[in-house]
This record gives sequence, C-alpha cells and structure tokens, in this order.
Amino acid sequence: MVAERGQLLLVGAILFSVVIVGVVIQLNDLQYTDTIGSNAQTDAIDQAAQAEAETRAALYGLDLRVRNGTDRSEYQEALRENVSTYQNYSENMTAAGGATYTNVTLNLAASVNETVMTQSDDPYRKQTSPRRPGWDLVTDAETVSQFWLNESSVKTGGTSFQVVVSNPAGDEWRLKLEGVPVAGPGPDDVDVVVETPTSTNTACRRSDADDIELNLIDGEDAMTPPSCTFTSFADALDGPYTIEFEKGNRAEGGYEIAVVGGSVNTGNFAGTRERILYPGIDYKYRSPSTAYNRTFAVGEAGS
Repeated sequence: MVAERGQLLLVGAILFSVVIVGVVIQLNDLQYTDTIGSNAQTDAIDQAAQAEAETRAALYGLDLRVRNGTDRSEYQEALRENVSTYQNYSENMTAAGGATYTNVTLNLAASVNETVMTQSDDPYRKQTSPRRPGWDLVTDAETVSQFWLNESSVKTGGTSFQVVVSNPAGDEWRLKLEGVPVAGPGPDDVDVVVETPTSTNTACRRSDADDIELNLIDGEDAMTPPSCTFTSFADALDGPYTIEFEKGNRAEGGYEIAVVGGSVNTGNFAGTRERILYPGIDYKYRSPSTAYNRTFAVGEAGS
C-alpha cells in the first residue's frame, strides 16, 4: 500500500507538472500574441503619423513655391491646381507602392485668412474721419505676418512720425523717423530710431532724397545686404499687438500690414483685402488597419 501510495503521488506530481508547464506555455503564447498585436498596432499608428507629417511638409513647401512664383491675384487658383497635381502624383505613388492611400483637397473654408492693409501712394498718413494724424491701425492682432513701411519724405523740426506697437502687458516698441536738418541747399537727413522696453538706438541715418523701405517684422531695410538693422517689435514684444501711427502728417510714404485677428482701421488712401495665410486642407488616410480624416491649415503652428 505504501508503494502504491508513493506511485500515485509520483504520478500526481508528474501530471501536475505537465499541467503547470502547459499553462505556462499557453500564457507565454498569449503574451507573445498580444505583444505582436500591440507592436503591429503601434507600427500602424507610427506609419500613419509619418505619412501625415510627410504630407504636411510637402504641402508647406508647395505652398511656399506657389506664393513666391505666382502673382497674388492668381495665387488661389494656382494653389488649387498644384494641390490637385500633388494628389494625382500621390495616387500614382500609392498604386505602385502598396495598400496605403492618402488624399488631399484644398478647403478654402478651413483656411486661416489675414487682413491686408495697403497704402502704396505718398500722401500723409492722416485718418479720414475724424481727420487726425494719429490713430490705431490695428487693435489686438493675434499675428502680424507682414509690415513694410516706405518713407519718401520726412519733415524736420517738431515731433517726429512714429510707429508704436504695444501689447496688453503695457510693453511698447517705437520706431521714429526723425528729420535732421543739413546746412546749405539740398535734402535733409533722416534718422531711424528704435525704442524697445530696454534700449534706444539709432539704427541708421539716410538722406531724405532716398526712399527708405523698412521691414518691421525682420528688423531691416530692403537693401541687399541690409544697411539698416534694428530690433523688430516681434523680437521685443509678445502679442497680441496693437499698432498705432503717431504724427502721420509728419512723413509721406506707403505701408503694407497683414494681420490675423483683432480689428483694423486704415487711414487715408489705404485699402483692405482678405488673403489666405494658411491654406486649409482636407486629408484622408487609409490603410488595412488604420483609417481617419483630418482637416488642417498648412503651416499653422499647432494645427
């Protein structure tokens, strides 16, 4: 009986070991299968994200080329044609490369537009009604994407013409065009003076006989290479931005400002128009394991 009992225990131990080993093998199989599934899902998500990032980058480059190579009046139609061409090219690549499919179409309703104010002629920058030489052109703009200032003549003596940019924190940036009398006949000089919250500098001195064209976004003039450089308001202040002209009757010339958000109030001889800043795109992605649609604005931060 003792021997039989020992045999039963031995057999029972062997069977128990076999069961344990079988369970461990099954658990390992399940874990291995789950790992394969998780890795495959992660790979699919990564591939989708990579495809979208590559598409965004390609469309951003395409938009830049269209902007730089097309007249503004033809930009929208040229962009539509180029996006369509890109989509056709993408479809051909997809057909040759596998089961992944992407589709892009221009969606103007989803575009981020900017308001452009332009005064291209030389009259003094007086506001029409009421007729005063100082006013806020822009109030609380989220983005200022363009700001060109052209001066053809500056008066000497008295208070100078100034561009004042401020923000809700109370910080101010000023650009002054100060007329400097020159002895004898001939044109006077003009000093370009920039005041930031921490400094005041004379960026350059020019003859009033020459037009001065300044890029207030980049902080430089239009010459190549620049002969007048300064701290731009975008580098000195955080937005949103309010832009004011003071003593607009002290200088002649034009300007062009492009802003997103806020309100605008142009002066004499200036017009406004809407322009696409970030074109909207409807994007579709399809693969055997992943499918989604997304709408984004090309080039917009955080889109």
